[in-house]
Amino acid sequence: MKKPISASLLHTAVKVPAVATFRATAPLLSSILLSSILLSSIVLSSIVFGGFSASTAQASQLDIGSMAPNFTLKSDTGENLRLGEFAGNVRVVVFTASWCGTCNDALRSLQTLAPQMQHYGFQVWAVNLDKDPEQTRSIARQLQLGYPMLSDDEGRVAKQYWIDDLPAVFLVDRDGRIRDELEGDAAKNTARIAETLKRIAEE
Repeated sequence: MKKPISASLLHTAVKVPAVATFRATAPLLSSILLSSILLSSIVLSSIVFGGFSASTAQASQLDIGSMAPNFTLKSDTGENLRLGEFAGNVRVVVFTASWCGTCNDALRSLQTLAPQMQHYGFQVWAVNLDKDPEQTRSIARQLQLGYPMLSDDEGRVAKQYWIDDLPAVFLVDRDGRIRDELEGDAAKNTARIAETLKRIAEE
């Protein structure tokens, strides 16, 4: 006949397996909890920072009809010129650099176009991206342009206009709004530029 188990032994028999089970499952529970926290953090970061990135990317584009970013730069003659001070004029802002193989052609095309558009209050603003301002002055002397060449040696204005190709031309109306944008070879399309400028000037 089996002896009955005492209360103390019964208590020990029940308690030991429980402790052993808890110790065995504790690392697993901790791992699951940590994974859940990390997953929640990733999801939250995706929502917050993903939304911010999308918003920033959307805001970074200069759409046709948006206001042209205002800027002040020193010209090849040493004069500080501010785009916003010439509101009321139809302006062409062209970005160029010495390392751009087709930029000089675009500058010469605008030089040819300028006299034809002068009675419309037409202005050309050439913005040079060379790091050395002397390079800007050298190009201006070489091409003998009839309009100012401005030095953006720090690239600040190029960032404002989100320049990723050269030459880049922006047509700005009297109210300061961008009406057309041409990059690369399209920047030499003087027929398109003239047509757009005439339409703007006659509004």
